[in-house]
Amino acid sequence: MLKLIQAFWKIIIRTSAFISKEVFVLLRQPQLLLTLVLGPFLILLLFGVGYRNEAPVLDTLFVAQPGSQVEEQINAYAPTLGKQLVFMGVTGELETALDTLQRGEVDLVVVAPSDAAASIQAGQQAEFQLYHAEIDPFQANYINYFGEIYIDEVNRRVLQAITTQGQAEAVDLQRNLQ
Repeated sequence: MLKLIQAFWKIIIRTSAFISKEVFVLLRQPQLLLTLVLGPFLILLLFGVGYRNEAPVLDTLFVAQPGSQVEEQINAYAPTLGKQLVFMGVTGELETALDTLQRGEVDLVVVAPSDAAASIQAGQQAEFQLYHAEIDPFQANYINYFGEIYIDEVNRRVLQAITTQGQAEAVDLQRNLQ
């Protein structure tokens, strides 16, 4: 038992001697102490200056069949979806939209399905395709998430318009039957 206590005290003495030696070395070199204290704060400052808390704004071009109901709905809803989506218009040509994306004039191309109204009336979501030129995995994931959120919102608004229209027709039919 006595040897165990002596071994414990030797460890304590060696550790305190090492710590006190390092503290005295630091106190003799004020530049080193200043670097150790101020260095992490300067690094935090640099990260803080470069940090942006806002989501990037995406210039978005939609592709839909010209004259279709989907094109009308996109023109009605897309400009009001939010400040992260800058509505750049609707085109009927996928190749033109993809060329615009390649030139960097837009950040995102959203292709509406040709049978969106039929899908929605069948109780399914209309599946939109997203094209982007982002190679950073974090930004690509953000764009995919961004697309899901806004397309879900468009689907919700279209479904709401169809429901409202169906309810109005039902009320008119009920009035005609009475």
